[in-house]
Amino acid sequence: MRANVVAPGLIDTVMGRAASAGNAGRDRAVRAIPMRRQGTAWEVADAAVFLLRHRWERDGLAGQDGGRLMVVCGGERLGFVAYRRIGTSRSSYCWSIGIALLPSARGQGAGTQAQRLLARYLFAHTQVARVQAETDAANIAERRALERAGFTREGVLRNWNFRDGRWRDAVIYSILRGESR
Repeated sequence: MRANVVAPGLIDTVMGRAASAGNAGRDRAVRAIPMRRQGTAWEVADAAVFLLRHRWERDGLAGQDGGRLMVVCGGERLGFVAYRRIGTSRSSYCWSIGIALLPSARGQGAGTQAQRLLARYLFAHTQVARVQAETDAANIAERRALERAGFTREGVLRNWNFRDGRWRDAVIYSILRGESR
């Protein structure tokens, strides 16, 4: 079994700064870091790219069961989209997609367009009838992006994942072949 994990300590993000403003514990933790600063989103992205290099060399990060594609605009790396095969019966499957954008790339329509294009690509190059996406119920921006990309909200997945010390709900969306805009 191989496990490549990027498990950073404190990462400097807009959301993190707002949540920990004036937090003395965070300030002590930063002083304990050898570099005396928080990591950046780019450093996490570079580490992830390094860890994915062997997969890239093997199959270009795109295989029969899933893949990852970089989201780029004007030559600038904005993040990536990913897709994975989900078996729906012994003889059929659908794709589940996800996205991760750098904070500076959010809120500008790149996520909507990237997910729309990925769904079109998967319908054009595979025989699936369905592409789906799950997102944290509190992630309003991603929910709106999926809806703008043509996905339909199907329901709530209760206690879908455990994060920040508690179980969280997710919302599942899908787009069917022929619905793609």
